[in-house]
Amino acid sequence: MGEDKAFAPFQGKTLLEWMRDKLSPLFPHVFVVVRDPFRFHDLGLPVVNDALPEWGRRSVSTRPSSLLPTERVICVACDMPFVTSHLLWELADRSEGFDVFVPRHGGYMQPLCAVYSKRTLGLPTGELHRRGGRRIFDIYSGPEHRLSRYG
Repeated sequence: MGEDKAFAPFQGKTLLEWMRDKLSPLFPHVFVVVRDPFRFHDLGLPVVNDALPEWGRRSVSTRPSSLLPTERVICVACDMPFVTSHLLWELADRSEGFDVFVPRHGGYMQPLCAVYSKRTLGLPTGELHRRGGRRIFDIYSGPEHRLSRYG
């Protein structure tokens, strides 16, 4: 795309503002994970620095699980403005008991619109590196995680 998708215009706002306004009424805790938090200070949401910014697109953000306000979080990429509230509630409801709950669309897993447990997102970065992990899929490739593919 040649630019940061978060700031791309969409229906009179940026994509990220659109997603903020869509998600904030649905969930009590909404935050943004980004490589450069200083660019997002005017958003009105907590901004978390990506733990592994050098990995680029579709990377993993492994944060200390103590930073997460709930046992599970729904990860939604800012470039998914057409994700429905119904889908997000389904993911939240059906993900109980799983470390990772990932929907499929068109035969492809959608890891940037999925539910992750504290246990999964708290995976130490060093452990992920030893596994050879780079992509978001890699945080749940280990046998210790309960994975469900929904859809």
